[in-house]
Amino acid sequence: MSTQRGTWTLQLIACLLLVASAWSFNIQANNATVIKGNTGSKFGFEVALWTQENQTMLVIGAPDDLVDTGRAEGQVRLGQVLIYQQTGNFVETVKNITFIPQPRDYAWTIPNVGFGTEIASGATDDGPLLMCAPRTSLLYKRGTAKSSVPLGECLLVSASDFEAKQRVRPVEAFEELSDTVQFCGFSSVFGKNDASVFLTCPSITKEDQSYLLEYNLHESKWRKDHLTRACKRSTYGGWGLTEATWLSKGNRGLIAACGNLGKIVHLDENTPPATALQERSISRLGELAGSSLASCDVDGDGVDEVAVAAPFARVPDAYRSYKEVGGVSVLGSKGTNMTLYGRAPYSRFGTSVACLGDLNNDSFSDLGVGAPEHPGGGAVFVFLGSSEGLASEPSQILFAPPNVTGFGFSIAGGRDIDGNGYPDLLVGAPHSDTAVAYKAAPVPKLRVKAFRFDPEAVDLRQKDPDHCGKDRICFLLLLEIHNEGDPQESNLKLHVEINLDSERKKRKRIFFNQNNSPRGDWHLEMKDGNLSEKFLVYAEDLADEKDAIPGPVAKVNISLSHLNPVSEGSMRPVLQKSLTENASLTLNCGRDMNDCVAVTDIAVSAAETNLNFTVGERAVEASFNINVSKGIAYEPYIHVTETQGLTALMGRSSNTPISLDCYKKEKCKFTTLKIRPGKEINMTLTFLQDVQGLLNFLQQNPEDSPSFRCEMTVQCIGDRNRKNDFLHFTMFPKLRPALSLVGESDHELLSITLADEKEAVEENTMSSESDNSTVTHTYTLRNIGLIPLRAVAIDCSIKVTGIQGQRDKKLIEYFLSYDAPIHKSGEQETYCGSSCSFDVNDLPAGEKRTIFLKFDSKKYDLQDKMNLTSSCQAEIFSPSGASVVSEVSELRQNVTLRTNILLIVTESSEGPAAWVIILAVLGGVAVLAVLVTALAKLGFFKRKLPPAAQNNAPPTTTAE
Repeated sequence: MSTQRGTWTLQLIACLLLVASAWSFNIQANNATVIKGNTGSKFGFEVALWTQENQTMLVIGAPDDLVDTGRAEGQVRLGQVLIYQQTGNFVETVKNITFIPQPRDYAWTIPNVGFGTEIASGATDDGPLLMCAPRTSLLYKRGTAKSSVPLGECLLVSASDFEAKQRVRPVEAFEELSDTVQFCGFSSVFGKNDASVFLTCPSITKEDQSYLLEYNLHESKWRKDHLTRACKRSTYGGWGLTEATWLSKGNRGLIAACGNLGKIVHLDENTPPATALQERSISRLGELAGSSLASCDVDGDGVDEVAVAAPFARVPDAYRSYKEVGGVSVLGSKGTNMTLYGRAPYSRFGTSVACLGDLNNDSFSDLGVGAPEHPGGGAVFVFLGSSEGLASEPSQILFAPPNVTGFGFSIAGGRDIDGNGYPDLLVGAPHSDTAVAYKAAPVPKLRVKAFRFDPEAVDLRQKDPDHCGKDRICFLLLLEIHNEGDPQESNLKLHVEINLDSERKKRKRIFFNQNNSPRGDWHLEMKDGNLSEKFLVYAEDLADEKDAIPGPVAKVNISLSHLNPVSEGSMRPVLQKSLTENASLTLNCGRDMNDCVAVTDIAVSAAETNLNFTVGERAVEASFNINVSKGIAYEPYIHVTETQGLTALMGRSSNTPISLDCYKKEKCKFTTLKIRPGKEINMTLTFLQDVQGLLNFLQQNPEDSPSFRCEMTVQCIGDRNRKNDFLHFTMFPKLRPALSLVGESDHELLSITLADEKEAVEENTMSSESDNSTVTHTYTLRNIGLIPLRAVAIDCSIKVTGIQGQRDKKLIEYFLSYDAPIHKSGEQETYCGSSCSFDVNDLPAGEKRTIFLKFDSKKYDLQDKMNLTSSCQAEIFSPSGASVVSEVSELRQNVTLRTNILLIVTESSEGPAAWVIILAVLGGVAVLAVLVTALAKLGFFKRKLPPAAQNNAPPTTTAE
């Protein structure tokens, strides 16, 4: 089968994707480019984006593609790597790269070497390209026996000279070949500045045989390191690999997956990588955790987060069982770890995971996750980064194009294909021998610089007949928008919608002079990244009407116009979400408000103005009442003074549907525009605590009961009585000291075997490190409060009970030796004596102290059993800081540990003494001799002959 493709190929465009518009963002799913490979080649098994001379090329692996070797074997499925260049919606084949093993070195028993299974592009632009065949086998000889070892081999190329393919041979890193080293190049990554490339050799046959190889590109030298110490006896050690800045003080390092152990390790690039600097368990056994890894800075803190894929991850279901949906754990340096899960069972969510770069131009990297078995042929989920970390919900889901299966098996991103400044995406679907390229549309960073009325307060008696008519009062509405993104996106058309007097449901009072309507809809053009527009607005003459509501609010909604021009080959820009802004206007009647606004009286009061609260709780609540008399209170709000360590958050009414929404820290606005008189409103205002700010305040005010004032003011339009508008709360912050005393015994049941009473006592003892006849009770005291503790009183005791028999005291003294408890603080140890009473001084918040009680068994010759009980009590003696609020259980805690000890007496296993054996043998011989003599005298041993035959005897003859 020929593997050559045409120079230009029109690919399938406008794929019909089963995705709702709600999932559509800036990756243009309806403008995808589908590239087809040879049938059965697994085209798309691995994909990469490779930038050379400011042009990003598409690199696609087909590890089962047929290759003509030019030898007797003919066409063999060795695999190949194909490189494309995309222009508009067309792709051009740049190069087909093949790999043919050398027959003098390699065994041909396994011809499918899998070239294109692993592809890695250089970390920098114009960097090299690595392509690996991890199943490449070498001949391994042991005497006369021969076997093939799939050690692996790679090719290294640069765009300047495709023909100068450099062979990267892992066999050179090993002093001698072993039949346990397998699949080098299964995972790979380039190091800093492309000076080195790292390969993993995840052996699947034996533990302790996984390796990490480093190949220095400048010196052509190898460095080999065992992954054993890092992964702690794991098969498949290093089956996933990525390079990142993660928890290593800005140094680049490697992240390797430890295969069947379900954890990853962080390896420093500048030290022997066999030492794990950081390890975290991230899944259960069998979930294939770490089969794919990716690293990118999703929260913008300069340190990479690491995404660890587990495509067989399970979650509990409604039937108290588990369903397999796949998952991706995102490990962050700030401890903000999270796990993303698939949407459908058995979708293999997490088969691939890749950093997509900054898709939406918000300065945070984004993440792509592939689910090749998702219903419909597979899917790719896109998660956006932010200052708070990675979003838990996808911003976009890309579904497989028609007749494509396995979509999402591989992903590559983070580089720009079309040159618009935004990273694009390449997705592999090897089940249907397909790869799909997506382009990302520009995302302008628009900001509303100003949206306000001019003037912001209008006197309804100041008419302007020359501009707006006889009974109209004219003023301006100003709108300014700025594009903070790429200057190439400066000339945009915006769709601007403005709704005047938006909160007035019935009668409107302000209108656009252009169309005499409270609503406006325009398509306005930005030039050089800025838009500045003035709208002439007028208000009706309301001076003769009473109860006129002042303070209309205008709302603007800004989106991109569909009329934006698009040049050939480029894409229309999109916004992540439309911009909204509000503008407020005050209508008044000059000096005399009585002509157009009702006079009212609004008052605030509270039954209790002394408020005690505990520092460290989530919120503080203050209850108060609001009363309105006379006329309606229009546009009421509550002003809260800036309070030390507290921020007004929201308010709720217990007897009305009215609530408060606090913004700008101190101004709380009612959800209603007016409050009618005659009804008392019961309100509860919630303050959010700034715990550190409150602790700083308490340190600066060390008196017994420090306090601060919180002033609240209720205001509205037309209020004529200001004396009852003010309310003062005295806030008393309290501290809650808290202890955590936890005990642990290394043995709950201890059995000791002794000999019997006739022989010397022999105890079944072991080494001191693992001696099960030694009991250690460990007590850990932790300050789980927010404040340091000046002193904590500790009292520990022991007791032995349950002894059967007499001489109890002698048994205790003879059987157990009691080490003085150790009070351990940092690297120092303090022995507190047998009574074990001491104080822990100055215990900071969050820190702990450890106490050890150790008992060693002694020899004894009595079968017995006992209970060894120890007890430690901790009591807060004197907390630091201000007044304390706490419960007795938090100030004093007692923990008891018990170990059952059983002595077992066994029969002696030794034989009798030698002289006893000799006497026994001699005695036996004497008895035997006597018996034999007696039997001989009785004739037992005498031989008896048969009688002669006299009558039949022959006659005797005599010779003459």
